[in-house]
Amino acid sequence: MAEDTEFRELFIKTACSFLDQRVSAKMRPVTRNMLWITTYCLNRVRKAQGLDPVSKTAPDLFSSLDRDLDEKDLRVGDLVFFLQLAPVEILNLGIISRLSASPKAIGIAGNRVTEIDISKYQFRVPFRAVYRSAARWFFRLPELVHARTSLPGFQHAKTFFITQGNNSDLVQAALEAEGYRRVGTQQNAGLIWTQLLRQVDLEMVKEGKQLVNHIPRMHFLITTKKSFRHTTKQIANFPVPQTYDLSDQFDYISFMSAPNSVHSKWILKPFALNQGIGITLVSNVGQFRKDLQTGRETRQKVIQLYIANPLLLDGHKFDIRYYVLIVRCKPVIVLRYEEFYVRRSLNAYSVNSESLLTHLTNAHQQKAHPSFNEKKEDSIWSKRRLEESLGSAVVAAIERGIIDTLMKLFAFTVPQVEQRLGSFELLGVDFMLDSSMRLYMLEANTNPALYTDTLVLQSVIPKMLRDSLLVVARAHAGHPNFVEDTAWHTLFPIP
Repeated sequence: MAEDTEFRELFIKTACSFLDQRVSAKMRPVTRNMLWITTYCLNRVRKAQGLDPVSKTAPDLFSSLDRDLDEKDLRVGDLVFFLQLAPVEILNLGIISRLSASPKAIGIAGNRVTEIDISKYQFRVPFRAVYRSAARWFFRLPELVHARTSLPGFQHAKTFFITQGNNSDLVQAALEAEGYRRVGTQQNAGLIWTQLLRQVDLEMVKEGKQLVNHIPRMHFLITTKKSFRHTTKQIANFPVPQTYDLSDQFDYISFMSAPNSVHSKWILKPFALNQGIGITLVSNVGQFRKDLQTGRETRQKVIQLYIANPLLLDGHKFDIRYYVLIVRCKPVIVLRYEEFYVRRSLNAYSVNSESLLTHLTNAHQQKAHPSFNEKKEDSIWSKRRLEESLGSAVVAAIERGIIDTLMKLFAFTVPQVEQRLGSFELLGVDFMLDSSMRLYMLEANTNPALYTDTLVLQSVIPKMLRDSLLVVARAHAGHPNFVEDTAWHTLFPIP
């Protein structure tokens, strides 16, 4: 009976948000139908587990939900179904990203599950197809909610294997400061740190005994330009510039016929490169289309609408590098780092400038500036300096937007992450704002740059790296307060 009560309360908290003011009385038949199907799916799994059903009848569940659910019962991090009536009627499955005193001010980061025909109160696709992914959320939820208090753990040997590149000396120094000893083979290492995923054989990594700084299949989710495009296009209203994967036939045709493409500037990015390498600007779209058709230009790239009106800092273009750590995968826990930094072009901005250094704020690219050695401290700004320039309230609002965007991204991707004990991944996520303060996510990079060429980078990166290694070790050892005394904060899920 106690178990039924626990599942009932869990269901009430997560099944549906009646606090979305767009749900009117005429929507109740749809909501009742949605709850019945959800209850049916939940009870099928409970029956397979030999457990009693959550509720004997759908009306009982509906009336108790209508009576018992209140804004005080909802928390940030709860998973909910919610209905969106504009611009189209869609059923969403999402995660609550913020709450306020007013029920109207609930922020929900979610992804589209299916469209609903409001006039007929019928789903346009079969129930089983609709709720297969939805049910996965429900049955993973207890594991996610209790992740901070009941983590399966293991102790790993204090030895490490590391490959060269991306300031690996800094990583080695941080590991040695924590008492790790370097070994020559991956098989003998308690922690494996490689620059590239292909440098480690994940099949040979001993799950539950070794730590490794890569997660299987992450490059199929968000960490390549191709995967980022195909993941984000599945998330409703995701804040990303208009983007096309030219290797994808549908995207290719869409770009070639896009009415706004001819008179716009575009940024062309190769699939497999980072640090801004290989990026070019496309101004003559007509000629570029001809080059694609004749094969003079490869289609193994993504093309993204250039943000021609970026927000500027003292007349210079900039973006924000934000750190995210998937600290473990079983269960999946995602952290965000409280300190970020700004990457600023050393050239004054002009949309018509022919210099890539004006348009690409990437630190690697800015090093090619002829005055980099004299002006390098102006190329990287701290969070505090950004606050001094824009105001602390504005920067706080920007960061809230970043957090909401990341929650929306991981609410979609977390169910697809392979559950593997011992895997973790550090990501560098890039954001940009336009002159109207609209936030865009540009990309998510695995193996983010760890070089410390400026004073700001020297203050941020070494500490971030030390904190990362500490929380990874703690989280995989089952420590319930693994972020304690670090600058990492839980992003997803939020207990």
